[in-house]
Amino acid sequence: MSRLRQALDALATAGPDRLRDLAEFQSQLLNSEAFAIARVTADGDVLPETLEPPVMALARAAARDGVAVEGRGAAGVLGPDDAGIPVAVHRLAQDTPLAQALARERLELIRAIAAAHAAGQNPAMEALLLDVAAADWTDAALHQLAVRAAALAGAPRLAFATLRRLRVVRVADSQTAQLSAESRRALELAAGEVADGVSAAPSSAFTGLERLADGAALHSSASLSPEGDGLVVLTWPPGDGAAAAAFARRAAPVAVARLYRPTLSTRFDKLVATAPWPASVPVERRAPLARRGLAALLLLALLLPLPDRVRAPLTIEPLQRRVVTAPITARIDEVAADPGDQVQAGAVLVRFDSTQIERDRDEATAALQAASTQAAAARADGDVEAERLAQLKAAQLAGQVALLETRLGETIVRAPIAGTVNGEDLRRRVGATMGRGDTLFSIAAPGGYRAELLVGDSDVGRVQPGAAVSMRLASRPLSRLSGTVSRVYPLSEVVEGRNIFRTLVTIDASDTDGLRAGMSGSGSVTGGWAPLGWQIVRPAVRWVRLKLWV
Repeated sequence: MSRLRQALDALATAGPDRLRDLAEFQSQLLNSEAFAIARVTADGDVLPETLEPPVMALARAAARDGVAVEGRGAAGVLGPDDAGIPVAVHRLAQDTPLAQALARERLELIRAIAAAHAAGQNPAMEALLLDVAAADWTDAALHQLAVRAAALAGAPRLAFATLRRLRVVRVADSQTAQLSAESRRALELAAGEVADGVSAAPSSAFTGLERLADGAALHSSASLSPEGDGLVVLTWPPGDGAAAAAFARRAAPVAVARLYRPTLSTRFDKLVATAPWPASVPVERRAPLARRGLAALLLLALLLPLPDRVRAPLTIEPLQRRVVTAPITARIDEVAADPGDQVQAGAVLVRFDSTQIERDRDEATAALQAASTQAAAARADGDVEAERLAQLKAAQLAGQVALLETRLGETIVRAPIAGTVNGEDLRRRVGATMGRGDTLFSIAAPGGYRAELLVGDSDVGRVQPGAAVSMRLASRPLSRLSGTVSRVYPLSEVVEGRNIFRTLVTIDASDTDGLRAGMSGSGSVTGGWAPLGWQIVRPAVRWVRLKLWV
């Protein structure tokens, strides 16, 4: 509201360019994207001539009718001047029936302000009328407007009432912002009597005016349309009755425009009235018939059985996957594969540091050779016992060498199967120590993919093996994959705070091209048929049953 308040303040303050200030006020009320000021001469010419033809046509229509709305264009008269009829042409933010209806309503409201601007002889009156149009119509705000109107009329007390079809809608009194029920009733009754053409002079036949006047020469002014819409102003002496009458006359169109905001029912009736109908259907019957038809269509739509779908997030997984772990605890010396690489079975993936293992193996090999030499020397000397001990030591060292050779082979990690490498980029961890059993990579074998749905426990009962599944991937939102449920895991898991059941989906062979492990998206499982109305209210019913144990 700050920009609207600034535009209102600029309009209420005398300035060199009042038309632009009024056009800016229109723009803020309409929330338009841009506006232009045109002048329509008596000959029908539109100035400036540089305006586009649609803008000129809209300006001519507004100069003729006061307000014109078409498509995203809206135009309203700013008030006559010596150069012709100035018109503000706005470009609306949206081209919808609701936006057009609101634009027409607000431009009609601003027409009353433009009339006040054209009169423009009383700045205080004009500022008051602008606040009648822009202020929030709370009891406190209406009370302040009544206080200002009383000051304008020089009256110790002033009250006003807005009427719609001769029915009092809102009342305000300059004496108090919090009207009691009795005071409000008296004001409503008096305003109704004035609206019915009653003289303001006290009379025993008119209890509302009599109660308010209390013997004083109460003055009343009314400005009503033929339909009974308008404003009634009551002033207590001494006061300027002419000023109060001027306020009633000039504020009535603004107040009525504020009260007469089109309802959805009114807009529907207007739409029905413009639709083609058989001549045999009376006009007064068309709106009720249309409402009944719309209600029947809505009821039919709610009872219409539709596919009952279960939606859940998914990830793409390979049909065969092998996890590669560290066989020993050692430091990473070299990484030979990156995530996404295609590798063959036996290809080197990671090399661990083998310096210590090689040193231990060389020492064990040297000791083995020494034990073998000792056994040969003992045999030559005929020392059977020494030969037996040397052979036992040699056998022990031979086993140690074989073990170190095995460990040395484990420092080279190879791909167990052919496929695509997935996992962490280990090049960033070269030099770090990995523990035995730590995951290095996973290898996704070629030959097909499957989807894994994470179905919530509240929906898993509607998912059965063999059900059709429609899937969309985040990387391919315009294409759709098809598949069938192959298995629902019997045990639940907690994922991101939700209790879920993993559900495997077999993807149709024709849709597997271009898939890669790890892709994510969402899937919709067809769980049978159910009425649309039940599908809408089912979450609420489930919540009530869980919370209230119904």
